[in-house]
Amino acid sequence: MITIITGDIRSGKTTLAQRLYSGTHTAGILAPGDQTDRQIIDLTSRESRPLIATPDCERTIVVGRYLIDRDTIDWANHTLLSATQDATVCTIILDEIGKLEVAGDGHAGVVPALAQWAEDDDRELVVVVRSELVAEVWELFFGGG
Repeated sequence: MITIITGDIRSGKTTLAQRLYSGTHTAGILAPGDQTDRQIIDLTSRESRPLIATPDCERTIVVGRYLIDRDTIDWANHTLLSATQDATVCTIILDEIGKLEVAGDGHAGVVPALAQWAEDDDRELVVVVRSELVAEVWELFFGGG
């Protein structure tokens, strides 16, 4: 099953995902914070890494006026894929699918594997998506049906 949590920027999507899916059989990533201090948190280990690149960061992705740390994205993608291999995980959270993924970067490469994992009746993929991107994200990553 695929569940989408949607809303406008800063409307509480991440907080809602965190509150609804805080169980022991949940894995994935959350990205709390604002645009200048956003972190990605691994829900299993509770490790966090900065999403916004520092000036000395060598591997970056440009998203509008922001520089994203590619190493953090790679780490988050590894975290997400690792969760699909854990037999105790029933829910995976991906916070969030946004413009970067629609453009084919960021977490876009792992979404098909996550969607396939969620086809099992006992599994749920929860994705956080901004309101204005829901239709495009659904069509692009989940077949539109």
